Amino acid sequence: MAVAKAIRLTQMDKKILKKIIELDPGVEEDHNSEELRKVFEEFAAAPVDLAMIRRIKFKLDDVEVSEEAQMVSFNVPDETYLAVVNEVKKQLNLQAPKASFLARQCMAARLYRLMDVEAQSTTVSNIDGVELIRKLATLLESDDPASKAKIHRINEIISQED
Repeated sequence: MAVAKAIRLTQMDKKILKKIIELDPGVEEDHNSEELRKVFEEFAAAPVDLAMIRRIKFKLDDVEVSEEAQMVSFNVPDETYLAVVNEVKKQLNLQAPKASFLARQCMAARLYRLMDVEAQSTTVSNIDGVELIRKLATLLESDDPASKAKIHRINEIISQED
């Protein structure tokens, strides 16, 4: 059985969907409902770190979409929808996320996967330096062989010349 949901697309939602459709060869243009189903299925099958995704600023200024509001209805298999709900609840510590919020998280995750290189380069400016130093200090203080290997690898990366 499937869950029927609807979302009122914002300008950013339309830009993200248009970019996903542009980058995904398996989807025909103007099939937003099909793409929404696919983003839910992909997220359910392979969740991504939503905290990281939420910090990314996708560069979509060049994507042009219509100004009018657009409602899109879509169907998602029950088990897929529940898997997404449970994953989002777990990752973001939410009680009852709305379907529109879930859809936006799944769309952002899909776009991240499709634009992996560009998205990763934009996250560099969003690194929390204090948290990074804390993690590094924890690794340095640890006697664990895995921690020592990580420190060795970090040192190799830092020592490399550009």
